[in-house]
Amino acid sequence: ADGDLAVTSGQTIYTDNTRSAVASTASVGQPSITLSNASGFAAGQEVLVIQMQGTGVGLYEFGTIASIISNTLTLSKNLTNIFTIGGVSKAQVIRVMQYHDVTVQSSGILTAHAWDGSTGGIVAFRASNAVDVQAGGKINATGLGFRGGIQYSGYPDQLGTQGEGTAGPLGTQTQSANGNGGGGGGFWGNC
Repeated sequence: ADGDLAVTSGQTIYTDNTRSAVASTASVGQPSITLSNASGFAAGQEVLVIQMQGTGVGLYEFGTIASIISNTLTLSKNLTNIFTIGGVSKAQVIRVMQYHDVTVQSSGILTAHAWDGSTGGIVAFRASNAVDVQAGGKINATGLGFRGGIQYSGYPDQLGTQGEGTAGPLGTQTQSANGNGGGGGGFWGNC
């Protein structure tokens, strides 16, 4: 257990300080997950494994680390989902902090790091007792998910690129959506 968490007034605490991209496909029915970097992970910790983009997007499961050798986590139970890596498919593993009480005071923020194309964008923790978000305090992930498209400033006659989404990374120059990511916007002369 990680004890109590108090996010004081004006303080920002990140729930995902220990996280890593999955480096290769982790198959259903086996307990191993190879990470890009296993630094900060330890046996006995609970983790969240989540498919962020591509095949199986949105699949997730929780597990407990039994052991670590190099960058490979071995969980105490076999995976019930496949986590696919390659092409546009990306997955990540996040340590799930185990708090007793969580208190977020006025103007305190409990959040996650922004999605960077490999990791981030997920707020996950457990509290075995109370979670108290006081007036003005926030548990917030607004704007930390998939990245927006690229605007071509100075070129009013060009489309922007599609925003990133579950279908994959930043898209092409088109007004069509990229899965759940937005389209690139139109020519100003055509609006």
